[in-house]
Amino acid sequence: MPKVLVIAYEFPPAGGGGVQRWAKMCRYLPEHGWTPVVLTAEPVARRSRDESLLADVVGVEVHRIPHRHVAAAVASAIEPIKRLRDVLRRIRPSGRAPGSSPGSGAQGPEHARSLARTPLSSRIARYLAVPDDAAFWRRHAIAAAESLARVSEVDAIVATGPPFSALIVGAAVSRRTGLPLILDMRDGWDTNPVVRMPTAWHLRRSNALERETLPVADLVTCTAPAIGEEAVRFGAKATRVIPNGFDEADLPRHAPDRDAPLTLVFMGKVYAGHSDPAPLLAALTRARELTRLPVRFEIIGSWPEGLESSVAATGLGDAVTFTGYLPHREALERTARADVGVLLIADRPGAAGSCPAKLYEYLGMGMPVLIVGPDDGMPAAVLTQTQGGVVVHPDDTERLAEEIVRLAEAKANGNRLIVPDAAAVAAYSRRGQAAAMAVALSEVVERRAFARTGKPHTT
Repeated sequence: MPKVLVIAYEFPPAGGGGVQRWAKMCRYLPEHGWTPVVLTAEPVARRSRDESLLADVVGVEVHRIPHRHVAAAVASAIEPIKRLRDVLRRIRPSGRAPGSSPGSGAQGPEHARSLARTPLSSRIARYLAVPDDAAFWRRHAIAAAESLARVSEVDAIVATGPPFSALIVGAAVSRRTGLPLILDMRDGWDTNPVVRMPTAWHLRRSNALERETLPVADLVTCTAPAIGEEAVRFGAKATRVIPNGFDEADLPRHAPDRDAPLTLVFMGKVYAGHSDPAPLLAALTRARELTRLPVRFEIIGSWPEGLESSVAATGLGDAVTFTGYLPHREALERTARADVGVLLIADRPGAAGSCPAKLYEYLGMGMPVLIVGPDDGMPAAVLTQTQGGVVVHPDDTERLAEEIVRLAEAKANGNRLIVPDAAAVAAYSRRGQAAAMAVALSEVVERRAFARTGKPHTT
């Protein structure tokens, strides 16, 4: 059976949505004739961990090297300063910055947006490393990956990002070994809506790295067409969409409490300026004016500092629940007890290429979906194809409130909210995606072999 070297900076027991794509690929690729060998980083301290994901990679050969995570190193360095700051805040009588007044500052949903700030360590790290926090890892990873490729006698390489330093590693090793290469872009590199370069120089350097990296690949796979379009702009020879999806083995049955109020749930990380709940909070406030029916909203995952107090300031504290990060299977089980899965996507550059795995998992459970986001991106297209829910632009507070009221009334009357098309949803299974990746791997190996020898590749 041919082998593929998988270069992934994050891999179980690291947690998060991005980890699951390649955990599942490694689980199911052997069913389609490929054996994965993984090079990854050691888990980063204080980052999400999900030990349950290790069950997906039992038997997979995994090699770990030190993570050299830039923001984590900065966080350790500035921790004494932060502790001193916290002490000074506790002893300040007013608890407010000098010159502020009790009534200063916005107190509505926009206040939540303003407080959705990136941690200081991450903001500092942006100046130190390009394109991302794995930049210092990649030099060591190149040497380790080249050695592993030769010792394990792999037939091809796949590198997945973000972080996109992993793609740079894959390109370097492909150049050195002559092995066929697939670069898997789970998000846009230049168009990533949650990443902003701190200066024009940083942006130019990141773009230059992307232009140097993508043309090396025999194929760039991506989770959405818009990401493929970006890859072509930066010199990719060929692209193919292999979307995110769901694993039937993970999914509980959608079983909301019929006697509870309408419950909306967001599963995942709340990103400042991208998956900000402010538009939904504004609509919930408006919905209270339109109906007496109660509506609940639950966030299962991490959120920016200050969001809880901002929600309380809107008067929605009794309607919003902050559950915190849960292992993936626990998060799914809790999500399945809600009525509607929510996807939050700000209408900003790069949003069209953002289609997180949670969308497919909502659909895979048979769960109605409410997308608060643009209607011209991949998520909206998937929802149209599967007949799985409703898309409302984040600026249309009135329509969003009306949709919430409609859903609340439908539940109160005992009516089905939305029934996704099961056959259309089934196309997004993780097994099917692994099959598509196996085909892609076989094709790039065959093309390289034929270009070199004029004969088909044999294993």
